[in-house]
Amino acid sequence: LGINVKMLTGDGHEAALKIGKQVGLSPDHLHSELLPEQKLELISEMLEELHEEGSAGCKGVVPRRENVLMCGDGVNDAPALAMADIGVAMGAGAALAMET
Repeated sequence: LGINVKMLTGDGHEAALKIGKQVGLSPDHLHSELLPEQKLELISEMLEELHEEGSAGCKGVVPRRENVLMCGDGVNDAPALAMADIGVAMGAGAALAMET
């Protein structure tokens, strides 16, 4: 499907490795022990990479459109959820994320 999945979590490294293994993520796609501002920075970098790749096309050719989707609990993740192309908030913090 061409989907590139990365885990951004504030959880410890061992917990991230365990969950990552269960869902089939390689360790190089795991980012653990992150503060909310670090998640925001990584989302920003992903968006910049997609923007740079999309602008390298030929004139008259429609570039392939890719999106960055951020899924989080909504409380600490609200800034990153708002920055991503698509933000999916779940849990008790969903209402806060929708207000951001």
